Amino acid sequence: MPTAGPRGLTSLHGRLEDWSYRTIEEIVGKHEFEPGVFDFKEALNGDGPSDARDRLNASITRTVCSMANTTGGYVIFGVKDSKAADHDDRICRIRVSSELRADFGQKLRRIQPDIFFETVPAPILLPSNSGRCVFVAYVPASSRRPHQTLNDFVFWRRGEGGTAVQMNVTEVRDQMLVSEERLRKARLLRLEIQDCRLLVEELSTAGHQVRSVMHRFDTTAFKPLLADTCVLLPANDGLVGDLLRIPRFGAEINRWLDHASSPARSSHKEDIAADTSEIQKRLPGFHAECVACERRLDEILGRLT
Repeated sequence: MPTAGPRGLTSLHGRLEDWSYRTIEEIVGKHEFEPGVFDFKEALNGDGPSDARDRLNASITRTVCSMANTTGGYVIFGVKDSKAADHDDRICRIRVSSELRADFGQKLRRIQPDIFFETVPAPILLPSNSGRCVFVAYVPASSRRPHQTLNDFVFWRRGEGGTAVQMNVTEVRDQMLVSEERLRKARLLRLEIQDCRLLVEELSTAGHQVRSVMHRFDTTAFKPLLADTCVLLPANDGLVGDLLRIPRFGAEINRWLDHASSPARSSHKEDIAADTSEIQKRLPGFHAECVACERRLDEILGRLT
């Protein structure tokens, strides 16, 4: 299912929560200078015959798909295209509704794989009519591209003047190779987390013999794998920071295990008991961190099989 990005996402033109009607007026006024960044839609939900609504929905999904496959951009609902109206008549507005965000996300079900997006937190009201508004969605360049529209199974990219252009085989292949490599490294990262969790469970069940366990946490590969795959994760929701704690947890427990198994500590029962207690005290937090990260990655990337 399409996924709304985290609140407060910093987009190409600042935070969407800071946009106002004045922002819309400025963008419409200089649209001709940035035709590929913005796409204007007169409506989000059509009121006409079913075939007209189908054409509108197809236009929206093509636009979003092409933005995600290229450099990202904004879809602004309630504004006519510059070719369709004079400047003064272009901000035509749409009816205010609390369901605009949900309606937009529902339309993106026709795109695979799922796309992250963000919207203004509330419709941008018309100063002279609080029942009419402009609604804005931001679609970042996708780290999971290429995406295709399911009604026609076409991969789209942004072309000249912001039009949606069908991608050729070479373009699709190149994007797939990059995405597949990222997903392969994401799988390796998740296996590293799984391995950490299993070792934590082994150490926990060892009880007072924990200092005799020979295995250690391998923390060397974790950060490089995370660096290569963090673009697959939503920005600004704290998951990357949580993942970075895993190798720190592992390195800390490794030091305690090495300390506890040193000859100087092994000859005193008091030292053995103290070291065992310190190690066991740290394991529950490490285990909880691994489980929480695994669950979040399952939500974002699907279950690890």
